[in-house]
Amino acid sequence: LPDIIHFAAHGGDGNLTLSDSLGRPCKVDAKMIKSFVDPDQPPRLIYLSACDSGDIAREPQLDLS
Repeated sequence: LPDIIHFAAHGGDGNLTLSDSLGRPCKVDAKMIKSFVDPDQPPRLIYLSACDSGDIAREPQLDLS
């Protein structure tokens, strides 16, 4: 399992905008990001590289401790 997960995306309104397999925009919120990780072995760091990502980074749902 990874120690670090890095998301590079567009951000805003408490969401990240990723692309699906067809290149269409797909909004992802903190709850969805948390569902990507194993709660028994969470990564040591989730790095959000996106404009206006402060809102999603402070979401309680993203707390993995």
